[in-house]
Amino acid sequence: PRRLLVLPLLLPLGARADVALAPLFTDQAVLQRDKAIPVWGKADAGEKIAVAFHGQSRDTVATADGRWIVFLDPLPAEVQGADLTVAGKTTVTLHDLVVGEVWLCSGQSNMEFNVSRAANAEKEIAAANFPLIRHLKIERAVAAVPADTAKTAGWQSASPSTVGGFTAVGYFFARDIFQKLGVPVGLIHSSVGGTPVEAWMSPAALASDPAFKVVGGRWAQTLADFPEKKSAFDAALAAWTGADATSTAQGAAAHAAWLKKNPRPRPPRGPGDTWTPGGLFNAMINPLLPYAL
Repeated sequence: PRRLLVLPLLLPLGARADVALAPLFTDQAVLQRDKAIPVWGKADAGEKIAVAFHGQSRDTVATADGRWIVFLDPLPAEVQGADLTVAGKTTVTLHDLVVGEVWLCSGQSNMEFNVSRAANAEKEIAAANFPLIRHLKIERAVAAVPADTAKTAGWQSASPSTVGGFTAVGYFFARDIFQKLGVPVGLIHSSVGGTPVEAWMSPAALASDPAFKVVGGRWAQTLADFPEKKSAFDAALAAWTGADATSTAQGAAAHAAWLKKNPRPRPPRGPGDTWTPGGLFNAMINPLLPYAL
């Protein structure tokens, strides 16, 4: 009986949503210099929000769906890290934000390719002491409609312990920019290997030209064919798995030779696939808008 009396007192406290920022705003973030800086997130409907950074303060009120956004005035490059504070019913403070160049690194495998696989990787990783070069990796995801948020591990400064996971193209580009300009460089890395351009196009872009109708028709056929192809794949995989076990029992050398001749069956493309038209834009680009780049 005591629990039943206590729970109603606790529920209203839990119902209050903490003020939240978009996923690009974490400790060590890089903000774009010389442009208006959007800062946005979610809160309770009607909640008053105050954002403070580098002597600037902006206020707003969350809309009926909880969205809020403010725009800070353009700032020059700044290598000294500073705090960004967002205050509503709760307060969020981000530390060590700098101002410089911010670049979006997107595409397929040539952008996904990381520093640990680059030429002279061991030497490059050991020399990666660049606290003002920072990298934000957007986790792979597919969405049927434009998403508001994305998963990320947060911004990371380039160091021997982190740079191996950075996009190699992005990192070497950033290093050249940093050495030439002497300003912080941020890399927002959002890529998926082996993907067609239509997966990265927005729904509006796909609808902008009648020629793109072929994309939707082709994908509709892919989805229609999926059940039959999935059934055939399941049978092929079961047979392959059994043969693989038999080959493994014959020793490592025999198994390696068998694998070269008998690669694992590939699943068919279908719902949730990275080739979904607009799917990667919706999940991995739309949540980044309108970050200043």
